[in-house]
Amino acid sequence: MPASPSGTSVGKGDSSKVAGPRASGSGAGVRQRKSTATSRSRPSASGGGGGGPSAGVWRFYTEDSPGLKVGPVPVLMREKKIHYKDINVFITCSLCNGYLIDAATIPECLHTFCKTCIAAYLDNDEEDNTRCPKCDSVIDHVNPWRVLVFDRTLQSIAYKLVPDLYKEEIERQIAYYKERDLPYPPSLVEKLQEKRDEEEQQTIPSNSDLHIYDDQVAICIETKTKDLQPLPRKFIICSSNATVTHLKKLLAKMIFQDPCQYRKIDIYLDDQILGKDHTMRFISLTKWRHKMPPICLTYDVSSD
Repeated sequence: MPASPSGTSVGKGDSSKVAGPRASGSGAGVRQRKSTATSRSRPSASGGGGGGPSAGVWRFYTEDSPGLKVGPVPVLMREKKIHYKDINVFITCSLCNGYLIDAATIPECLHTFCKTCIAAYLDNDEEDNTRCPKCDSVIDHVNPWRVLVFDRTLQSIAYKLVPDLYKEEIERQIAYYKERDLPYPPSLVEKLQEKRDEEEQQTIPSNSDLHIYDDQVAICIETKTKDLQPLPRKFIICSSNATVTHLKKLLAKMIFQDPCQYRKIDIYLDDQILGKDHTMRFISLTKWRHKMPPICLTYDVSSD
């Protein structure tokens, strides 16, 4: 499932940039990145073995909300785990058996390699360098460089799937140019600026933790008696770490427009009052076990 190539063409005149630190010497750069991939105990392309509840995210739904599913869905919605051995074939280079760096794709067959790996292959006059090294498809009899394109989409996917791959590659390039007292190329300067911008965007104050990565729980909450006016939105999806107190404050905000009056509200499950410190996870695993979501709760307002 190679990605469709995107980006700009690589010309023969770019060989000085392509041959960068990984292509110089005796292939040390390739060996170093290959060891990085194997040190994580991830197989090569050929296969092998391979927050506190102080704040919550609340999402409301009406009965006719589009996309609302109350069918056989697990109460705690977890992400599916994927093993590296299942995806390594798509993000590794068959020439060095390491993870892709500066991915370059051959449009004729859509096979992708590291930029420096395919550069060394095409510059090798001892071999037939007009054919794809993986499937032997003809690239270009005159100038194979002309048809290569940078696959930025696949490279971005590789960086996101492999932890610290992007960071380690930048550090390796910086060390290479510093050891030789060479100026940074424009491509490396651009990567450093992108890295700084990304770090600034990820700098979020600790008090703004919204628990967006917590397991989510679906809740349906209705009035216990007919004397109370029903809520405009009775379906809620919240963090599994949210407590009954959080739910009370939310209801107080909706009913009294003042969350400080949450003590006037009692929340019930099967006519039993829920403890204020019970989390939605605890309720779903103990009191709503083997039942279909959403968790059906009721509330009442005391006259005090």
